Amino acid sequence: MKRERLMEAAAAAGILLFYLFADFLGFTTCPFRLFFGLSCAGCGMSRAWHTALSGDPAGALRVHPLFFLPLLAAVVLVFRRRIPDRVFRVLAGLGVSLMMIVWIVRLAGGTDPVVWFRPEEGLVFKVLSALRDTVLHVTLSS
Repeated sequence: MKRERLMEAAAAAGILLFYLFADFLGFTTCPFRLFFGLSCAGCGMSRAWHTALSGDPAGALRVHPLFFLPLLAAVVLVFRRRIPDRVFRVLAGLGVSLMMIVWIVRLAGGTDPVVWFRPEEGLVFKVLSALRDTVLHVTLSS
């Protein structure tokens, strides 16, 4: 049990260090968007919370319709030991399913100002393109 807690703490510390490092380097976007050029399922949650805490809950729902879900997940995790395993699995599955459905709808709509699909702007695409260009250049040169 202690090892599990240590692993959770290490993971949380790693995530925190990543964000601090990314912020230090000037990356202000989410890592998923940075690497893949695609908004993640939680894209807009920080802005939604900021909007809600500024007194505009309707505006927060427009920014991300499930912005309240992490708060509910935290409550469920706090009471995890009191929740039967089956109920916990159903709640977790429901939360993940809702996030995926909203993400796909937002991506497919194409009109959401927060969510976008631009893989050519992601680091993975840029690296793969550079590799392709290098291989083509070397192949054509020989």
